[in-house]
Amino acid sequence: MIYSTTPYNAKNPPSVLWTATDPVTNSVSSGIQTPAATLVTTEGLNQSVTSPTVSDIAGNTAASVTVSGINYDKTPPVVGALPAPNANGWYGLSYLGNAAITKNNPLKLNFSAAPAGGTTDALSGVSTVTGVPALISGIATFTADSKNTAGTTETVTATDVAGNSITTAVPVKIDTAVPTIKATVTTALPKSGWYSTGTVTVGYTCTDVGPSGIATCPPNDAASSSSLTNAGTTFSQTAIDNAGNSSTPVSTVVKYDNTPPTFAAATQSPAANANGWNNANVTVNWNCTDALSGVTATCTSPVTTASTSSAGTTVGPVTATDKAGNTASSGTYVVYLDKTAPTFGTLTASGATKTGTPATTVKATLTLSITEAVSGVDTANSSATYTITVGTKTYASGSLTVGATSATAAVSFTGLAAITTYTVSVTPAIKDNAGNSGVATAKTVTLKI
Repeated sequence: MIYSTTPYNAKNPPSVLWTATDPVTNSVSSGIQTPAATLVTTEGLNQSVTSPTVSDIAGNTAASVTVSGINYDKTPPVVGALPAPNANGWYGLSYLGNAAITKNNPLKLNFSAAPAGGTTDALSGVSTVTGVPALISGIATFTADSKNTAGTTETVTATDVAGNSITTAVPVKIDTAVPTIKATVTTALPKSGWYSTGTVTVGYTCTDVGPSGIATCPPNDAASSSSLTNAGTTFSQTAIDNAGNSSTPVSTVVKYDNTPPTFAAATQSPAANANGWNNANVTVNWNCTDALSGVTATCTSPVTTASTSSAGTTVGPVTATDKAGNTASSGTYVVYLDKTAPTFGTLTASGATKTGTPATTVKATLTLSITEAVSGVDTANSSATYTITVGTKTYASGSLTVGATSATAAVSFTGLAAITTYTVSVTPAIKDNAGNSGVATAKTVTLKI
């Protein structure tokens, strides 16, 4: 069995022609039928074909023959460029070192055979690549952005080793212009610069200066009570065009405060004494804080009271307002104020008796009435003393017990049997709980037996 192969092209696949001879007669006339040619229809490299079975008249069968090294390629090359465009089919700043395209900074695309260029052929391999405009060593050079979304066309013709050829119009779309983004807060900003109610929405408008168009414009951002920070919430967003160029980020600060101020305990000036009372006008101050926008100035103007009452005077409540307009009310504060000193009424000497033999032991009860209607008598820090005399002679002296409404003393002293009238003098030193002192003028009364 002998064979031969025929040339092929994309339209005519290769075939193997078989010839069978009888070695005895050395001819093909011994009843041997020549087998039909084997047509190779599958593309591939280094393919093998095995001959069909052939027998002579005597029944002898020829050994099969395998033909190898048959290559068949009917597919044209695939035209491409390196670097390839992005997923949107555009070349942007990232292909040019993040600098604008110019004559000194051009975009160079290599259409030559891979791996140097982007044109490939999986079987026989790329033979030639030409272009219109002309390629220089397979490279097309571009020095400006595209004028529209269609870009610039580079017509490339590629031929493989098998002779398959294809002409492809390759769109080259270039955009190195940076898009812009503008943020707009939909809710009017209060003069204070702080929001306190509802949801504040920040919307974005994106514009592409170049031809590729906007690919990504961020959705609206929203700030509400969940965005409570002293510095506000900062939203930073970026627009991206189809060429992958990013805008300069735009930042928007939204300050949101819907929490009212808080009050600390109120303080008074001057401070109350140990009994909790004052005897001069009292000014009450409220201290408040606001962790977010801050209070507008102070919590409220100090409140001064001159009112007196045994039950105390209630001051407040007062209102605090923060810069966002939230308000809070304080509690009340009770001031105990008494500016009136105690006064003294009648001094009496009652129940006077004289006993003994001779009758020289004199007993009586001394009572000095005290009037203190507001803070009450400070009995612990008050005193009253008495002296009992006849002429220049003192028969008795001592202290009275100071109570809430009077000072009293049960006196007993030795006098003279012949004396029936004594002079009692009481000197009070009475203070009320607010620290006011009564006039320390002696009171006198005649003790008669």
